[in-house]
Amino acid sequence: MRDNNFLATRLNQIWQMLFPEVERKNNITIKFKGKWKNKFGHIKMLKSKDTEIAINSYFKNLDIPEYIGDITIAHELVHYMHGFNSPLERSFKHPHKGNIVNR
Repeated sequence: MRDNNFLATRLNQIWQMLFPEVERKNNITIKFKGKWKNKFGHIKMLKSKDTEIAINSYFKNLDIPEYIGDITIAHELVHYMHGFNSPLERSFKHPHKGNIVNR
């Protein structure tokens, strides 16, 4: 079973490998949360101005391939780097405009 420490490690590895040019302007927490049938995760800005990334708790299960969680983390980091729920300047009007996250 995967845990929140696993997620924090994967977040740091993915950030270093894929987003080294993106500055961390606030504290970012990541945790398993919810058991959603219709989404993999989300990102939100907390009242404290920290950013929280939530990953579907179904992904704790080792039967779910690790890359599914990795892709979800990378997807949420793209939102962060584009200024959605982060202190970075917003790059686009809408978070999925023009299929930008998929690119």
